[in-house]
Amino acid sequence: MSEELSQYFPEDEIKPAEKLVKFFHGQFLISDELSDTDAILLTTYMLSNKQKSPKVKSDDVRNLFTQSGRSTDAFSKAIYELVKRAKKSFMTKDEEGKLSLTFTGLSKTKEMLK
Repeated sequence: MSEELSQYFPEDEIKPAEKLVKFFHGQFLISDELSDTDAILLTTYMLSNKQKSPKVKSDDVRNLFTQSGRSTDAFSKAIYELVKRAKKSFMTKDEEGKLSLTFTGLSKTKEMLK
């Protein structure tokens, strides 16, 4: 398990991540205990780590989110909440459609991984 997760999380976060993310026959599963917005923050964080970039394609985040058993409709609603409706923005979406965590979004994700 930790071999797959090591691509997506720093070494010190692998143990806590195992409580939220499972790798099952080539597919990531994200705990149902996480809301859709939290699952998007987590998948964005995972892909940013894997790609070693603060910005990741929205399509890549959507693919990982839906692969984990969640719907495309839930993705769209949660992105709207995270980018537009929240009092504090948790992420940004640029004109190219790339997503990036804000300080608030990164802090919330790190809190999930404690």
